[in-house]
Amino acid sequence: MNVVVVCTGCINRGPAAATILKSKRPGWEVRARALKGKPGLKPTKAMRTALRSLGYETLDIRSERITDADAEWGDVFIGMQPSHTKALETLVAASENGKGKKVYNLAGWLQPPRAKIDDPQFSHNHAIVAADINAAIQNFVVDKT
Repeated sequence: MNVVVVCTGCINRGPAAATILKSKRPGWEVRARALKGKPGLKPTKAMRTALRSLGYETLDIRSERITDADAEWGDVFIGMQPSHTKALETLVAASENGKGKKVYNLAGWLQPPRAKIDDPQFSHNHAIVAADINAAIQNFVVDKT
């Protein structure tokens, strides 16, 4: 399965979700992408620290904006909040082979489900956000396998 994980800038939530998902499902191909932001940035130090505290080593991910090629490549697209899923639905629908592709909001796999996974750039709660992503990915993986 080809999975594209999307967040706003791909420096916190996207890389965290991609790292955790790849760890839980090494046979899946996973890309982390941004809807906007500066390309080439590493995940923040605070998020790398939060992931290490959960037992994950971050992958060598650099921020990169989502492209039409990603829309063609992916089978499943995961956003962190409604604005992400809306943008992904538009991008996927415009792709040549958009039929059958799935777009999900990762926050829907939290217990209880929520509308979004907070952006730690604003909340400064990287550890809480990493734990939320870890729990949601675990539930997503169980549901999809």
